[in-house]
Amino acid sequence: MGSLDRVAIRLVKEAEIMSQEPVTSPESAVSLIRDVIQDMDRECMCVLNMKSSMQPINFEIASMGTINACLVAPRELMKSAILSNAANVIMLHNHPGGSLQPSQKDMNVTERLYHAYEMMGITLLDHIIVGNGKENIYSFQNHGELPLYDYDMERYKYHSLVAESQVRQNNAETLEREQTEIAERMIQYEINKKR
Repeated sequence: MGSLDRVAIRLVKEAEIMSQEPVTSPESAVSLIRDVIQDMDRECMCVLNMKSSMQPINFEIASMGTINACLVAPRELMKSAILSNAANVIMLHNHPGGSLQPSQKDMNVTERLYHAYEMMGITLLDHIIVGNGKENIYSFQNHGELPLYDYDMERYKYHSLVAESQVRQNNAETLEREQTEIAERMIQYEINKKR
């Protein structure tokens, strides 16, 4: 019987370009990698991996294509997210010709990847097309093409952060109510004691 090879999968870090600031909009996501992909003469697909706090962990150029197409395999985009222990991802790709209009293939790939990431417990927050101008971007989320109901997409806030904030506020209100009730009981006790 033949032997079975043992393999190891490792994340290899390259030069840092990430920010400590959380990603708060499509524009802030693009600003992290625009210099890398904006002037490329062919399409490339990138994935920005983020913590649940929306702080970027890293990004990867997952695929390089031709002047007007890029082959995207879900497993290639998901590798770095899994190895990075990402909670959220944003896909970005460039259109060297400058057009921001997504193709039908862009729409189909986005839908497939949304569901693939979802099965892995990772949220695809957006797919952004970067044109060749400084302000030229197309956000699938801003155009209502990703069904993220649990997110405050105006600020790209992960719902658990909003939920934690709500719990803290509820706890503060409960504590205040309990302190008021204790104070009222103490006052009532003092009144009854004087009788």
